[in-house]
Amino acid sequence: MRNLLNVQLVACATLALLMQVATVTSSAIAADGEAIAIAEIKHEGPVDFEKEILPIFRRNCLACHNATDAESDLILETPQTIAKGGSEGPVVTPGKPEMSALLLLASRQKESFMPPADNDVGAKSLSPQELGLIKIWIQEGAKGVVSGNQGPNWQPLPAGVNPVYSVAVSPDGQFAAAGRANQVFIYHVPTKREIGRLTDDEIIKQGIYKQPGVAFMDLVQSLTFSSDSNLLAAGGFRTVKIWQRQQNLKLRDVKNLADVPQSIAVSADGKQVALGLNNGSIVVIDPASGKITKTLSGHQGAVSSVQWAADQSVLFSAGADKTIRSWNPADGKQQAALETPAAVHAIALVSEGQQIASAGEDKIIRIWALPGAEVAPAEEKKEEKKEDQPAEEEGPKPIRELAGHGGPVLALVATGEKQSQLVSAGQDGTVRHWQVADGKMIRQMAHGAPVTALAVRPDGSRIVSTSDNKTIKLWNAADGKQVVELKGNFREQLKLADLGRQVALAKRHTDLAKKDLDEGNKRKKSEDDNLKKAQEADKKATEEVAKKVEAAKKPVADKEAADKTLVTANEAKTKAEAAKKAADQKNTDAAAVLKKGQATAAAAKKTLDAATKAAAAAAQKQKQADEAAKKDADNADLKKAAADAATAAQGEEEKRKTADQAFQDANKVVTDLTAKAKVATEEKKKADAELTKTTNEAKAADANVKKLAAPAQKAVDEKNSADRTAKAAKRTVERATASVKKATDAIPGLDATVKQKEQLHKDKTATSETAQKAATDGEKPWRMVAFSPDGSTFAVGGDDQKVHMFDGETGRAIDVLEGHAGPLSVAAFLPDNALLTASTDKVAIIWNVEIQWKLVQRIGDGLKSDIFEDRVISMHFSSDGKQLVTGGGEPSRSGEIKIWNVADGKLVQAIKEPHSDTVFSVEFSRDGQYIASSGADRFVKVFQVAD
Repeated sequence: MRNLLNVQLVACATLALLMQVATVTSSAIAADGEAIAIAEIKHEGPVDFEKEILPIFRRNCLACHNATDAESDLILETPQTIAKGGSEGPVVTPGKPEMSALLLLASRQKESFMPPADNDVGAKSLSPQELGLIKIWIQEGAKGVVSGNQGPNWQPLPAGVNPVYSVAVSPDGQFAAAGRANQVFIYHVPTKREIGRLTDDEIIKQGIYKQPGVAFMDLVQSLTFSSDSNLLAAGGFRTVKIWQRQQNLKLRDVKNLADVPQSIAVSADGKQVALGLNNGSIVVIDPASGKITKTLSGHQGAVSSVQWAADQSVLFSAGADKTIRSWNPADGKQQAALETPAAVHAIALVSEGQQIASAGEDKIIRIWALPGAEVAPAEEKKEEKKEDQPAEEEGPKPIRELAGHGGPVLALVATGEKQSQLVSAGQDGTVRHWQVADGKMIRQMAHGAPVTALAVRPDGSRIVSTSDNKTIKLWNAADGKQVVELKGNFREQLKLADLGRQVALAKRHTDLAKKDLDEGNKRKKSEDDNLKKAQEADKKATEEVAKKVEAAKKPVADKEAADKTLVTANEAKTKAEAAKKAADQKNTDAAAVLKKGQATAAAAKKTLDAATKAAAAAAQKQKQADEAAKKDADNADLKKAAADAATAAQGEEEKRKTADQAFQDANKVVTDLTAKAKVATEEKKKADAELTKTTNEAKAADANVKKLAAPAQKAVDEKNSADRTAKAAKRTVERATASVKKATDAIPGLDATVKQKEQLHKDKTATSETAQKAATDGEKPWRMVAFSPDGSTFAVGGDDQKVHMFDGETGRAIDVLEGHAGPLSVAAFLPDNALLTASTDKVAIIWNVEIQWKLVQRIGDGLKSDIFEDRVISMHFSSDGKQLVTGGGEPSRSGEIKIWNVADGKLVQAIKEPHSDTVFSVEFSRDGQYIASSGADRFVKVFQVAD
């Protein structure tokens, strides 16, 4: 539950689809249901957004449309964020509600409806009145501000709302607090009973609650005790309240008593307390005012016991003067007295108050008729008077005598129905239970030392006896079995137990420190050994490097020479390949040219042959023409023909000669080319031979390189490996040297820590021993004991000057009251459970023994968010109790951690943005320097308190 404010954030259905509306018409009707009528309401004055509109949105919209979870980028927290609209545009048109998507979708006049019918958080549709109010707000311009400081309209918690959200146990284990609804219940853990409920009186003054026991208006979210268990802080909605346990509460005191009180009795109505003093007087005190109202005088010695009659009309007393007396408390006059055989240490009214029992110094318990009553002894044995004995005046005789104690009977208490039984105790260290009617002893209990005081629970089920041997024993009256034996001051015992734990812890820390020192020395020795080994390994590795360097010289040199030979061979081979290629090309080119020349010569021969034949034919023709011309010398034609034939023959001869020259030239070229081709062929043969040679040499060189590569590489690898090993060895030496230094440097610190822890253990042991001695020395004889009227508690006191309160059933310690300046002598409870004690300082004190817690500090008032954002879910006191850290924040929006000064409630420091969501737990470190926190954002964080 977040809180019970009318402004409570109730989860809402989403408005994610709100912005889908671009234009709306007020006449549209939803497809899945009818529109909600918008009520026409009358409103006096402007609508207040924060007081009237924002609560509607909080109940139905803000869970989805807040600054953290802004669906569709729409935030409905303020008029300003509403005016911005969302990712789809504006949702409110100021002055025009009929055009405002917010109103139309909420009134189901247009899809998509909001809230949807199937929403996951149970949000309900807006009512006509709510819609009418929103309509007026929009008509007025959709304005307003959110101040955030408006007070909630507190209402009483509904009946039956009682969740327990917080519990705390005090460090001393005495108290438990439970935050049930808006109440804080306080329990006493050892006795498992409720001792009260915290109250803030300001809440009662407001009139919302009539009865006390209300701590907050809202549910209690967190509780924490201070380290001394005396402060209890409680957190709720924007509020932290601190209560302080009230100790040694005195209602009033009675000072300047005439002498030390030796006995006490409280009247049945609680209006009168009688104190029997050591000087023989009795004073009657009004406990309401603390004033002495009467002083009764008559005893000649200390008044050891006083008893009121049931109707308070008579006061009985007894004392060291061996008398039992009755008094009229109204006028302070003695009514009657009876002599007893011995000094009386205690008296008790028995048999419905019709008889009185006395416990005497002479070990005998006697039952008497009331002083002044004419009752004959019931068991008197009359002896015949001897004639020669003088007559003796006989005094009152006891009705019955109860014998059995081995020493003076120091305490006597009436118990049982109609005071039919007695419980006595005495110097012999026994507690005895008697039947009054027949004087028979029912049972006895051995305390083990003289019993100084005795009390019986009003219901008769428990008996308490105290002794000067510093022990208290609680007995089961039904069977006489011891329930528990008590000693000392339980607060001192708690302190001793804590000191014992501190000593054990200091011893453990010392042992751990010694172990750390031993480990440090072992580590140093180990590091020294490691360094020595590393240095030896480094030396060996260096030697190995030199050895491997020397071993690698020849194979590496051989390999390098082989590499050079291979390079030379490859270069020669390459050169031979180039030469062969050139020779091949030259041979090819020569063959081609030769072939071409041969073709040319063949063609020239052919041409020559043709020309020769043509020349021969022409010469034959010339011859024939010449012959014909000779035969016919005058024949001009023949002569011309002979001339033409001669010319033709000459021409053909010229051609022949030309062809012959061409042939001769061609043959010469062929001859030259043939020679050149022969040379080229020879050069090719040489190039082939050279290539074959260089190739073989390169192969041989390569084979040699390959042959030498493995041993050379092996030698190099071994050298490199040795080198790496040497470098690693040097690094190991460096690290080992650093480790030795670190281990060596750590020894003084470890040694100092051992000494510090030993000194701390020594100091803690001394403190514990001193406290133990003080506690042992503080154990003093007990002198008084009294049961409360309801039997729930009993009080014991003695020479330690303190009042110790115990549970009446189990004997568990409850409280210790301090205020007397002398050993306590008497104690008695008043009917209202107040306790009156008196001591040798002649002062009587009336105590309020109820454990109470007082509201001493209030931080925040449940209203302003600048004090706390929201609920205070976690708190923790610093170890010195001076500071309080609180954790909380607004769910899904922010985390909050603040540190407060307990004394004045002022803020010491606020940690900025410690978590992104609610802080669930905070705690101070024991030294107060750090704060650890955890939150709904799944982070655990540690902060420095200083900054």
